[in-house]
Amino acid sequence: MKKHILIFAFVVALMISLGVSLYVKTNLGINNSTLPVITSTLTINNMSSSLIKTPIIQHIHGEFAANFADDRILLGGSHNVFVAKIIKQIGNKTQGSTPKTQFEAEVISNIKGHLQGKVIVDQFGGYRDGILYVFIEDIPVVSDAPGAGYLLQPGSTYLLATRSKADDDWHVVNSFPNVTTLISQNQNLTTTQLKTLSENNPKARQLLQAYPNEILLNIDISRNNTRNSYQSLSPGEKAQIQARIASFTPSPQTPTSTPPVAPPPPAPSSTTTSTAN
Repeated sequence: MKKHILIFAFVVALMISLGVSLYVKTNLGINNSTLPVITSTLTINNMSSSLIKTPIIQHIHGEFAANFADDRILLGGSHNVFVAKIIKQIGNKTQGSTPKTQFEAEVISNIKGHLQGKVIVDQFGGYRDGILYVFIEDIPVVSDAPGAGYLLQPGSTYLLATRSKADDDWHVVNSFPNVTTLISQNQNLTTTQLKTLSENNPKARQLLQAYPNEILLNIDISRNNTRNSYQSLSPGEKAQIQARIASFTPSPQTPTSTPPVAPPPPAPSSTTTSTAN
């Protein structure tokens, strides 16, 4: 028996040294799934081998309250839409059986709402008991690159569409892809530089244009929970939004009041006749 165990351990070690991907199956009470063991490279004596680096990843499947792929619905279903730089992770909480991760962020600019200074961003997903729980299957969930991976990355700046409760000041980011947009991975940019980037970001402009045409969620209307809706803005605030939209919308060329004057026809060429003497 001991001999068999030693042989099995040797085979596993050999597979790892050759960079062979291992797969395991587990039931975590949510869904059965095949979970890859992620590997990274370690150099020993100028030779490359693969060692297990990251924890198991578990995908959680759920349904969204609305089609947030539509920017008008995304704006209507969000209480705040803003650009913020993630400063650091500050916590891990669990809502029911769902892990959530909290970050401190610095607000750069607003599309919907009037946030300022530092806020707490609460992202669905995160680590629990060494397992990374994620809601999206079509993006890299683990990455060492700045701004990459499933979780928000400290030092990177994002465009975020969030909701919040009346009894706390956390800004909740759900896992729908349209909710989060990476603005910059450069952690050395100043606030002024990040604000300029966000103002010129195509997605940020797209959401600003959608704001006046937002579609509010029926459940929010019934509960009087439509915070920062476009219709609730004062005339002056609406004018500011429209001015921002007009600033990056090319204005059509205005036709001249009178048609251009046609140039005069060329003068006829003169002909000189000479008579031989």
